[in-house]
Amino acid sequence: MTDQDIYKDCRHPKWAKETPARRLYVVACLIAILFVLIATPTWAQQVPSGVEADRLENSFDRVPSPRSEPAVSTDDAAEPAGPADKADEILFVLGGLTIDGATVYDPSELLPYYEEKLGQEVSFNDIYEIAGMITAHYRADGYFLSRAIVPPQRISGGIVRIQVIEGYVDSVSFEGGADTHIVYLNDYAASIMEARPLKMGVLERYLLLANDLPGVDARSVIRPSPSRPGASELVLVIEQEAFETSFSLDNFGSRFVGPYRARTSVSQFSNLWSGSESTLSYLTSAGSEGADWSELDFVDLVHTEHIGSEGIQITGRASLVRSEPGATLNDLEIQSRSVSAELSVSYPVIRSRSLSLSVEGAFGYRDSYTDLLGERLFEDKIRTVEAGFTADYADSLNGLTLIHAAVTKGLPILGHSENASNTLSRADASTDFLKFSGEAYRVQHLPEDFSMMLTAMGQVSNSSLVSGEEFGVGGSVIGRGYSPSEITGDHGVATAIELRWSPELDVPHLDSFQLFGFYDFGAVLNYGTDDMDTLASAGLGVRSRVLNNVDASILFGQPLTRNSDARTDDFLGLDGRWLFEINATY
Repeated sequence: MTDQDIYKDCRHPKWAKETPARRLYVVACLIAILFVLIATPTWAQQVPSGVEADRLENSFDRVPSPRSEPAVSTDDAAEPAGPADKADEILFVLGGLTIDGATVYDPSELLPYYEEKLGQEVSFNDIYEIAGMITAHYRADGYFLSRAIVPPQRISGGIVRIQVIEGYVDSVSFEGGADTHIVYLNDYAASIMEARPLKMGVLERYLLLANDLPGVDARSVIRPSPSRPGASELVLVIEQEAFETSFSLDNFGSRFVGPYRARTSVSQFSNLWSGSESTLSYLTSAGSEGADWSELDFVDLVHTEHIGSEGIQITGRASLVRSEPGATLNDLEIQSRSVSAELSVSYPVIRSRSLSLSVEGAFGYRDSYTDLLGERLFEDKIRTVEAGFTADYADSLNGLTLIHAAVTKGLPILGHSENASNTLSRADASTDFLKFSGEAYRVQHLPEDFSMMLTAMGQVSNSSLVSGEEFGVGGSVIGRGYSPSEITGDHGVATAIELRWSPELDVPHLDSFQLFGFYDFGAVLNYGTDDMDTLASAGLGVRSRVLNNVDASILFGQPLTRNSDARTDDFLGLDGRWLFEINATY
């Protein structure tokens, strides 16, 4: 029965006449209306944010990984020859030095390497040292195929000649499964051959872009050309996979929509046409009591197209989430749905083995609603535009850092929900919000097989947000002692530290083994308030990889600062969560 139904019933003709019964019925109607008005926001507060479909979609995210880095090997024959025998016994006064073949630098840039020796007695060893310094100058600027040599010559008037060979690649050949992506590979090869002299940055960029193609594993070998001085041949060995399938099982879900979750995904690489990749994923969950896999369904379709020869990617994504929470929420008959779509584009501004930087833009469309006892509790229709960047950097301290940051703006278009509408998941929320969000990860290698991972995340908004745009803490990344999105807010920060020990064990079929301990903390704050909500947890765990394609982990997470909504287990007197994950990829 809705508010309108109650109002209509109170105006029924048979109660139009003033009677004691009529007065009693009117009072009952007013009480019923008051109950509905009071109960609706109360029910909304009782629905945990972690069971809403638009928030559940966020809980499936994983820690991003830096892009792969194929190795580049070169032939030692490219190195300049050393001094001739008895070169230190050939003495003369250096009257001048001519450098031929140097087009990259002005002669004044190379003058400091020999200026002090002009007019001085030198040996041929000194001339070879000058050539070596010029070679080092080229190599320091990335011209890894370029070198300076001392050619055979007759010295007259103390004038010596050094020949600079500015190296380049004059031919690129392919081995293996190159046919699928031959158009892209030919474009990358042309860009490499056009760079004369060739810099390592140019070679790395296009080799890594080749490796970014769907299903491609690219390896390269550079060797000197047998016929052209200064030229090299590049051979690309291409391995192409057509499909990839993965299966995973974990208990990272909450007690309301889980905790057990099963996920499968299938990816096809360039089977439709060159440069395309499509991935279809499905996830479902079940409670700890029985095996009724009906509390959660998540379907996700992602398609990516590679455009042009500079690594531009356009990605379309569509997803559907259905949630029907159980446990103590079962009697409320909550049903939550979310349908979303996103179109994004990314461009790799920098692509190298040590540094990658991509800029990204996206348009998002999401409709979500939650029903309670058969009545619509709230409904969000959100349209967004986003701009951001992703960078990862491998530094000289034997560490790797990955940073992602974005600004997101809500748009008043395409049937969006109005600001502060009473149908929104939060009554005071804005749909034309502006928020800034970011995350950073740092893996630092330490002595004796130890390493450390640092994680930090944050968000700030200029207004109150709907549920799906809030910052959440809790789940598999930060707050592992708690359920996904245990606490949420318009603003938030979260951090985690994880110490790892990864010994090399000689065990058949065991590819890697890691013990780890962690501590994490998070805090959220709503717009316009001073009430901060926090949580912290700590725990221990183990990870391993077996049979080259199966990853498994198990950990115990202990809540430290607040009671968890999650199902808890007793371990050595502690009341925390046992969590596991198994993932197989084929």
